[in-house]
Amino acid sequence: MSRKAKAVVCRELNKPVMVEEVTVEPPRRGEVTVKLGACGVCHSDLSATNGTIPMPPPLILGHEAAGEVVELGEGVDGFALGDHVVASFIYMCGKCRFCSAGRPVLCLEQGKAISTLPDGTLRTRDARGDPLNVF
Repeated sequence: MSRKAKAVVCRELNKPVMVEEVTVEPPRRGEVTVKLGACGVCHSDLSATNGTIPMPPPLILGHEAAGEVVELGEGVDGFALGDHVVASFIYMCGKCRFCSAGRPVLCLEQGKAISTLPDGTLRTRDARGDPLNVF
C-alpha cells in the first residue's frame, strides 16, 4: 500500500527548499519500506540544491537516515518488520570484488543510483503524482 510522508524538496536550483507531502509507493521485490525516525540534510544535499553536485530537480533531500522497517517486499531475507536500520546513500551491489571483501564504499556499481534507484525507477511522487528524484 502507498504511504504518505513529509519530505524536503528542491524544485529549482538556488531557490528555497520546501517541506511537502509525498507519496511513497510500496516496496518491490527485494526492497523494504523504512519509516524514518531521523534524517539529516547535510552539505552534500545543499551542494545538490545549487548545482555543484549535478542531480536533477525536483529532488528529495536527505540521505543520512535511520528508522524502522514497516513493510517488506517479496523475497526479502535478513530483515523483519520492526527492525531498526540506517540508510546508506552509496549503492552497494553486494557481489563485486570490493563488496565481497567488505569494502562496499568502493563498489564497482555505485554509479547506478544517481537520483533514482539502481534499476532507474523511483518510488516517490508529489501531490500531483509527478515523480521526485532522490539523493
